[in-house]
Amino acid sequence: MQAILGGTFDPVHRGHLHIAAAGRDLLEAESVTLMLSARPWHRATPMAATEHRWNMLRLAAQAAPGLVASNIEAQRPGPSYTADTLRESRRRIGNTEPLVWLIGEDAVALLSSWRDHDALPGLCHLLVFAREGGPRHVPDGFRLAQRPQELAELPCGGVHFADTPPMAVSSTEVRRAIATENDASALLPAAVWAYIRRHGLYAGVGGT
Repeated sequence: MQAILGGTFDPVHRGHLHIAAAGRDLLEAESVTLMLSARPWHRATPMAATEHRWNMLRLAAQAAPGLVASNIEAQRPGPSYTADTLRESRRRIGNTEPLVWLIGEDAVALLSSWRDHDALPGLCHLLVFAREGGPRHVPDGFRLAQRPQELAELPCGGVHFADTPPMAVSSTEVRRAIATENDASALLPAAVWAYIRRHGLYAGVGGT
């Protein structure tokens, strides 16, 4: 099984690592890949350059058991599309191995706006991390898996809603804290916080 958590990671924070670790444990996977979205088409341009975000992601993964970092999207020209990344992952692992995309409930609500979203059920499973009491809408083309272990039985097409809620921390919150010269160390892996301070990232960005 391959499990992936994608994101701009601007910067990577403890909330990301919490989700990745929870996904690894729920799926009983050897590892979860933290996939850097180099040029996200659906969001504003990241505050930090791709090189810095990649360096921070590698530092975070190195300090977290069972997490690995990947920048294959940065190696492709043009915008970063999830469907393209999943197709490339499929080429690498084949069509029979389960492939799971870890995702938050907010992103699931926007899934129909993604490029080639109709192709996703034929490429991957979804492991959705929803807030307690949040919506549990099964996206078109996917089937509900009551247990995360069911995702290991087929290569793609299932969706499981995890009982593990995400941490209440966001990259926006981290950037705002840094921009206002507040201590963000509790929100970040130690090596990432040291990297941000060393390179003066996010200073004066206005918390946007």
